[in-house]
Amino acid sequence: MRLSDYPVDLSELPWHLYLLTLDDYSPSGLAGGVAETLDVDRWQYAVEVILRCLTSGLWDLGDESVLDDLAVSGYPGLCRGLARLSPAMLSEEAERFWLNPQLASTEKAQELINEFAVEGQSGEFKEGVMDRIKALFADAGVSLELGVLFPVDVSRASALAEIRRGG
Repeated sequence: MRLSDYPVDLSELPWHLYLLTLDDYSPSGLAGGVAETLDVDRWQYAVEVILRCLTSGLWDLGDESVLDDLAVSGYPGLCRGLARLSPAMLSEEAERFWLNPQLASTEKAQELINEFAVEGQSGEFKEGVMDRIKALFADAGVSLELGVLFPVDVSRASALAEIRRGG
């Protein structure tokens, strides 16, 4: 599959891999942070990237016990919850999913960034970085060829927004 055929824009992924080598982030950081309006594309991006980066070993959860706290089974359970709960309308449950887990870079991600980052050019990466990332995903069984693995629940988010507006 060509990257342009994948239904989610992954152009920011190398940048996010780099950012996580500097500090840990909650999932909401990948979805654009807590916002008043829902950006469905950013939401879907966050869910897909989190699943694939965790599964491929590019990221880990600083504290894996968060999965028990969320009562989910592994990374798929985490991402199923992220896809179900809007990052823009943080109920108590959504806060637990979007704000509590801390995504952390691994040595594998650091090596990738060291190999592909253009020295002295923040956010610039050498050609081939996305091919390498795609290969890591495929090797981990979460190939982009599989398409979107956890579609976000826009209808649920829209219904909640309507209720909150009093409609």
